[in-house]
Amino acid sequence: MTVRRNSSRTAAAWRAHNLSQLEYFASLSLAAKMRAVEGMADVVRRLTEMRERGELKPVSRRIACHGGRADGEVLD
Repeated sequence: MTVRRNSSRTAAAWRAHNLSQLEYFASLSLAAKMRAVEGMADVVRRLTEMRERGELKPVSRRIACHGGRADGEVLD
């Protein structure tokens, strides 16, 4: 497995984006947070159903790892 670092600018942008999302979520009322979590659970249930029926295409490991990494690492 090879680990490659993105540019420091890209990594900083991911960190800034992630922090802004956390700050936004923290600013929500409890009721709004509950609605958001319920909505995410609905999406997870729908994706699980689609996966079980074979409606989802596999995602490469590289894409899956890159999308959520705040530290800028990409795993090949």
